[in-house]
Amino acid sequence: MVGFMDRQFAPHSFDGAQDDTGDSSVLVKIVEELRFAMGDRHEGEVARRLYAPFLGALERTRDLRGAGA
Repeated sequence: MVGFMDRQFAPHSFDGAQDDTGDSSVLVKIVEELRFAMGDRHEGEVARRLYAPFLGALERTRDLRGAGA
């Protein structure tokens, strides 16, 4: 189980008020960017091989709202 404790990484999720977006949370922005990279027709396989475990952990981070599928 992965969890985060620093409000600065996802302030809305930390406060329990609403879902974070890529504009409010560096963690959600990373998820968005990794999904984009993995979907790239030419470089997606490289991104998946390098970052799929990291993306999976971020997507399963407890109480991080806005990063899930």
